[in-house]
Amino acid sequence: APSTGNDQPWKWLYKEGTLHLYHDEYRSYSFGDFQKTASYITFGAAYENLYIHALKMGIEPYYDFQPNVQNEKLVASIRFKKAGNTDAEILNLDEAIFRRHTNRNSAPKTELQPSIFNQLSSITESIPGAKFQWFTDEREITALGEIIGACDRTRLLNPVGHQDFVHHEMRWTSEEAENKRDGIDIKTLGFSNAQLAALSIIKNESVIRTINELDGGYAFDEMAKKTVKNASALCMITLPEYKLKSFFDGGRA
Repeated sequence: APSTGNDQPWKWLYKEGTLHLYHDEYRSYSFGDFQKTASYITFGAAYENLYIHALKMGIEPYYDFQPNVQNEKLVASIRFKKAGNTDAEILNLDEAIFRRHTNRNSAPKTELQPSIFNQLSSITESIPGAKFQWFTDEREITALGEIIGACDRTRLLNPVGHQDFVHHEMRWTSEEAENKRDGIDIKTLGFSNAQLAALSIIKNESVIRTINELDGGYAFDEMAKKTVKNASALCMITLPEYKLKSFFDGGRA
């Protein structure tokens, strides 16, 4: 399943017919996991993969959502029963689980057919409370790109966010990526040689400190803005409440 910076913060324990999903906070603790929201999106996505694959095998999972103030490490306890009639549209997603990957390379803009958005909306909103929106208008896409770019800049200029990015998230060589089997391989960012050279410079904490002192760093916005500008569409999933269960359901959606 997708996870922030490919940190894979899950632990699984199967005991006496119940599969327990735990939060490995050592792996996920970061500037980007504010109030554990990113991790719970990850857990929802992981559970949904499990749910779809189990249905394909004729087994239906159901779960108790467990987090409480005293112990948020236990995310869910999952049990299983024989599956009944299952929506074919959900079963067809099973083959996509093992093909899923993140592709950050730009592609030519394409006018997407409404049927694609309608299908995505139908599948997303099968999770109670989830709402699916899409944006194709150039002005809206540009505005969203500016927000995403500002978020990238804020993160890279924050000392803790910068530390996470350089030392916790990125894998700067192929050997490191292969050995650790987590994090983000720098080759997968889809950057040009000039962008990769700029990225190697900002690894240095003193460079970031100087940029902050000069109130600079606005070039950090440009990579996200360019990526978003080239998008054929942006999609957004929302849930009605700000709580861990909503982020879990958002991950499922």
